Amino acid sequence: RRFSDSHPQGTRVILISSDVNFASDLSDLRHRKKFDVVLIHKAQVSEALLSCATEHYFYEDLIRDLPDRPGFKETR
Repeated sequence: RRFSDSHPQGTRVILISSDVNFASDLSDLRHRKKFDVVLIHKAQVSEALLSCATEHYFYEDLIRDLPDRPGFKETR
């Protein structure tokens, strides 16, 4: 909340989460403070959280084509 007091309208905030507990704060940032809210989320995400975002992206889509790190073993 202090962040929003020291940044102007139009500031872009990016949240990487699917936690609905952020919905209230994101809604305030978007509607009262006029921030752009970008949400990066998992498949299971509430409509309440999505409605607070100016734009949103599915995390798996963003990382799908990234190359594996050398020496990294996938645990799935």
